[in-house]
Amino acid sequence: MEKKKRTIIVYIAAVILVIIGLLAGTSKLNSIKHHFAKEGTVLFMYKGKFMPFGSAKAEGFVPIELGNLDCKPLSAKSFSSREAAMEGLYSFFVDLAIGEYSNGGATNLARADELINLADGVVTEKMRASGFVDKMALKVAMTKIEAAEKYLARVYEDAAPVLKKALEDYPEQKSIHEQLYKLVKIKTLLPQTSETEDVTEPASAGL
Repeated sequence: MEKKKRTIIVYIAAVILVIIGLLAGTSKLNSIKHHFAKEGTVLFMYKGKFMPFGSAKAEGFVPIELGNLDCKPLSAKSFSSREAAMEGLYSFFVDLAIGEYSNGGATNLARADELINLADGVVTEKMRASGFVDKMALKVAMTKIEAAEKYLARVYEDAAPVLKKALEDYPEQKSIHEQLYKLVKIKTLLPQTSETEDVTEPASAGL
């Protein structure tokens, strides 16, 4: 009987130890998790507590005023460390900026610049040292070039027929020749298509 009691006690102790181990492991995993949440118009970072569930505002993170910016895609993510969370936040701002640059338009470009400024404000030394920021900056630069090409293409398409007609009507007017020279320069920056091959450099005699 005594042996049976000892066996039961050992079994109960083992179960308790397993439960404690599971709780400790779950608590540790939760304690390193980070996520973002927007309260009103302000974005906060949260860090998991050393318990299976729950989190609190992360110390050292400066809340960011974001107005009506939709942060649901960011808030839905969980990060395994503070550094990973900062990279995620940086990428979130940069990706939004890239979208704005791609859309073009003065309002979009201004908004994109604001988002890039927000991204620059959350860069860490580790992010710079790892080359992560440089990679994202290259991605932004390539998008800006593509957006500029689209804008120049619109300028070319709008201006080319007008200037060609004006040159026919006023062949001696110097300002038209000057604008045509500018248009030819734009043409050299664009992919050569049937739409960009109909304006040739004006003769210098007109100047």
